Amino acid sequence: MSPRWFFRNLVMSWRARGDVGNFLKRLVWIYSPKLPGNLKLSEYCIRFRYPEPVGTVRLVVRDNKGADNFIHSEVFEHEYYRLPLADHPRTILDLGSNIGLTAVYFGRLYPAAKIACVEPMPGNLRILEKNLQLNSISATVFAAAAHSHDGTLLMEVGERDYGHKVAGPQTASKRVLKVSSISIPTIMRELQWPQIDLLKMDIEGHESTLLMSDPQWLRQVQTLCIELHIGSGEIELRSLAATFGYGEPVCRSGLWFMSRVPKEAEARHMK
Repeated sequence: MSPRWFFRNLVMSWRARGDVGNFLKRLVWIYSPKLPGNLKLSEYCIRFRYPEPVGTVRLVVRDNKGADNFIHSEVFEHEYYRLPLADHPRTILDLGSNIGLTAVYFGRLYPAAKIACVEPMPGNLRILEKNLQLNSISATVFAAAAHSHDGTLLMEVGERDYGHKVAGPQTASKRVLKVSSISIPTIMRELQWPQIDLLKMDIEGHESTLLMSDPQWLRQVQTLCIELHIGSGEIELRSLAATFGYGEPVCRSGLWFMSRVPKEAEARHMK
């Protein structure tokens, strides 16, 4: 552990402290891999304080080799999902919700929005529900993996809690779990949403299958924020943008962002 890394975590923890007790609890959580077993918990409920509109949040996080800490840092400390949206979204679909950190963040940024979470892993779902409740975030939760069609899928269980992914033929000998799968049209139909204003996608490499399997539902999506896990993803995104009327995809802090071109601008471009 470098002194610089230790000092950085100390400063970030102090700035986001709910109070001194929660500051100490967060330090135990961050450094739990290096602590004796009798000082550690499997889960922590920690109160964090951030500038408005996020404000004070209470989050259940796990002692899982830094996996939850990594996602928490991306979402709340670095604010990778503070997106350059022209208007506040009215509908937000969170694919790969994990334990609900982005859903809580979006719920604070856009309190009037309707939010739906899609997450297949039972362990994540249990804590996702807790975090939504603790922060009074009203969201519909689909206990399933986003896929091109409804049915079931095998998920490869990752060593870290954010690395679970859809299993392929080469993963037959690894630990797998059968889960339900659900398509975007089915989600929209069940929610009775005519449009998705913001679609966040972090599904560990399955984005290629979802986006390249005749995704006509993209015509009802205004803005996408995608974490790519495949080398050819940028090429695919540019092709989709041209096909479905989005602007040029832009990479921000490792996330790909593309938004639909307003009809007026699209008309000017076509002249």
